Amino acid sequence: CGDFDGEPHNDFEPRGLSFHKPIGSYLEAVEASQVLFGPEWLAHQPSHGVDASQLDPEVVVQQCHPTLKATAEERCRQVTDVRLRGDCVFDVCATGLISAAEGILSAEILEGKVNARGIPLFRGSGQCLDSVGERFNAFNTSLTTLEECADVLRSLALTWGVVGAQIYLSSGCQILTQNGTDPTHVSIRGGWGPRAKLSGQGIGTVSDTDGDESWACWQLV
Repeated sequence: CGDFDGEPHNDFEPRGLSFHKPIGSYLEAVEASQVLFGPEWLAHQPSHGVDASQLDPEVVVQQCHPTLKATAEERCRQVTDVRLRGDCVFDVCATGLISAAEGILSAEILEGKVNARGIPLFRGSGQCLDSVGERFNAFNTSLTTLEECADVLRSLALTWGVVGAQIYLSSGCQILTQNGTDPTHVSIRGGWGPRAKLSGQGIGTVSDTDGDESWACWQLV
């Protein structure tokens, strides 16, 4: 579902951990004559003891057995993406299987290593943060629109150390890098400005935002 424009915020409406309401075209009910998996087929499928229609994500995590939840949190700690980490804990609690964490871990590896294509992935409102909540090294540009900020980030996909971008709405776009790296030797549209005064020491990938509505954040994937 969605429009495949690299911005997940317009592909679904968040409902809870691992649960989202899809947004897009052709999502209406399938005509009865087109249904491939009808009641007869479903009646012969084994039930694994999990009825997804009755799972409330928040309730599942709240009622998760303390030992299972602690094990899930320990196993899912390896997931650097904050949203995926929450989904990971939910999946383990919902299924009762520690192995359910493997799917999330594999998905993150696939996205970060195999599917890396230099795509600006919109992470939401706020300044970009790493997996432990640290801000990144930031360099100002002269660009002032969301489209320009995403475009210049895309143009820097092969530049060592660049991990994302953020923009203070109606102001300027900043390119974010790993601590200790400087991308300003590469020419960009409009040119570079000075290093941001509030630069941080973030490392790794962009994993979260601080939620400040006056900022927008992209991760480079």
